[in-house]
Amino acid sequence: MKNFQCPRCKEMSIPPKDKFLAGLWRNIHCAHCGAKLCAYPIPMALLYFFHTWNVIWFYGMYHFTSNAMHFLYMLIVWLILEFIDVSYMPLAVMRGSKPKNST
Repeated sequence: MKNFQCPRCKEMSIPPKDKFLAGLWRNIHCAHCGAKLCAYPIPMALLYFFHTWNVIWFYGMYHFTSNAMHFLYMLIVWLILEFIDVSYMPLAVMRGSKPKNST
């Protein structure tokens, strides 16, 4: 899978694993310039709302219909949301983050 672009140095230096960790509300660092990065909080909160909706909706459907296929649907939607998170969630440089080569 391709690396993602750092918002500070514009290099393709963010691996997919780090981009996934940013989607878990963690701070990550650019391997090229050393900038401290995070995912934008408002889109992240919106994505987490959809994760919560996904679990509540499909568990509720299972509860009322007793059809275990709703857990499969929940898994599919969860994977789609994770793909959107890793592929499209913008990264931001945190304040006070200095590049490696600055003094």
